[in-house]
Amino acid sequence: MKRETDGKIEIAPLLPHDAGAPKINATPVFGASPGKEFFYAVPVRGERPLRFRVSGRLPRGIVFSPETGWFQGRALEAGEFPVVLSAENALGRDEKPFRIVIGENRICLTPLLGWTSWNACTMNVTDELVRRNASALVEKGLAARGYSYINIDSCWQGARDPVTNAIQGNCNFPDMKGLAAYIHSLGLKAGIYSTPMVHAWGSTPDRLLPGSTGYPLDPRHFHAYFGGCGMCGFEENDARQWAEWKFDYLKYDWPSCDEEHTRKISEALRKTDRDFVLSLTTSCKLEWIDTYRKCANMYRSNNDTVDTWERLSANAFQADAWAPHIAPGNWFDMDMLALGRMTIGRTSSDFRETALRENRLSRNERITHVSMWALFPSPIQISCDLASIDDFTLALLSNEEILALNQDELGCGAICIQEDLRRDADGSILRHGKIYRRRLAGNAEAFGFFNLGENTETFSCPIPSSRRTVRDLWAQRDLAVSGGTLSFDIPPHGCRIVRLS
Repeated sequence: MKRETDGKIEIAPLLPHDAGAPKINATPVFGASPGKEFFYAVPVRGERPLRFRVSGRLPRGIVFSPETGWFQGRALEAGEFPVVLSAENALGRDEKPFRIVIGENRICLTPLLGWTSWNACTMNVTDELVRRNASALVEKGLAARGYSYINIDSCWQGARDPVTNAIQGNCNFPDMKGLAAYIHSLGLKAGIYSTPMVHAWGSTPDRLLPGSTGYPLDPRHFHAYFGGCGMCGFEENDARQWAEWKFDYLKYDWPSCDEEHTRKISEALRKTDRDFVLSLTTSCKLEWIDTYRKCANMYRSNNDTVDTWERLSANAFQADAWAPHIAPGNWFDMDMLALGRMTIGRTSSDFRETALRENRLSRNERITHVSMWALFPSPIQISCDLASIDDFTLALLSNEEILALNQDELGCGAICIQEDLRRDADGSILRHGKIYRRRLAGNAEAFGFFNLGENTETFSCPIPSSRRTVRDLWAQRDLAVSGGTLSFDIPPHGCRIVRLS
């Protein structure tokens, strides 16, 4: 059976991020805790210089810069503060409603957008590579589209401080505070990785976590690779250190994702003077969803995403049970993206080799990858070498209508409303399609049509009679629909995403 690798899914051209009239790409809502450091840089596409303005009352303690478009300070009062953002340059003006929410545990109210180091750098991550990709996030126009986090994954760790017992950076990270300050200077946020285990993922014989020998382990949490969780944890020591360095996000990685260690790290982070987005990975269990929702903002229950259709489709289309539990501040994480040039999956066994390799996903698979992460919705963390990103991948990641779908303030999960799976006598798949529906703010909704099979197929579903406008989000154009039915011919491993309003 011959598989088609390229279809005719129309993709809108990439607009330059530093030319033309302003286009504000701010998230609809941004939350923070009272008394903790508040920072938000308004993302705007358009020719520089730009002049910003905010209309409406800000929380006491928060100031806004008309020159940079940055909100900074510490909110001295709780509540909701609706304002209007505007940006102007020599070619025009744009404005957008924006809601600031100040309250306990009211952060990450839309899915996180950013970059993470694992697929891009694996165990070779260094201060220099993190800075390079932080700069490229701005230079490639991704920050102007709303990507704002630069997250360091495993293998930054060194020895514990003999006085504070807090984990320190290794020789590749000599100045963690300086690195976070550099990321912040670009208008971005900084993330870090840790684990309650004595071995971090990716540890090698010369990069074991301190205390890996002679360290008393909790017998309830033994693991053959990670060693296990220690009897005496360092959650508060480490949280204080990360806050002193001024990090904004923590990926907490351990095999069990148990409730006890979830609570411990959450409580430690909340005792600091900073808001931390807390991401739990990689084996979260649906039975513990109530604890995860109280303590964390992101949770994973899947393998790492790599650039094969088998792994991509497994992560994208086996998460349906989590969709009803998605809400603002609580996101199921389908893992980092596997787009662009990466180091993960090299054939070499030498972990010091830094050669990048080309991506293995087809054109249609790349479209489906971003589509499902946006529609579900999942946090979107790019994980490739941004300096060498190709134009097609950059166009996918920069589509402002797809990103707006991901950032919809209602925060509903996408529900699978139709699945068509047919096999022949020997069990081979003849046809496999899934259709998802998601409620959006403003009484709108989105539909995703996904062809998981190996041949071009037609997919159809009825639409409510009240819907007047059908928008193809990838092509960024309205569609003519007759007869009350959406119907698409979709190539193998391809998809169509539409918004109805």
